[in-house]
Amino acid sequence: MATELVRDSSNRVIGYIDDLGDRVFAKGQNGIVLGNYDKILDRTLDASSNIVGNGNLLSVLIYNQR
Repeated sequence: MATELVRDSSNRVIGYIDDLGDRVFAKGQNGIVLGNYDKILDRTLDASSNIVGNGNLLSVLIYNQR
C-alpha cells in the first residue's frame, strides 16, 4: 500500500491518496474517504458511489472537498 500526501499551494496537507492495487482511494485531511478510482474500469466514483468521470480524478475530489 502506497500513500501519497496531497498538499495545497501553502504546502498544507489537504488529503491522501492510498493505492491498494486495483483501487485507489482519496481521503480528506481528516481521513474520511472521499471517493475511489477503479483501475480496471478506469472510472472515478465519489463516496456515494456516483460516477465522477473516466480516468483518475481523485485529486479533484480532494481539492473540492470544502
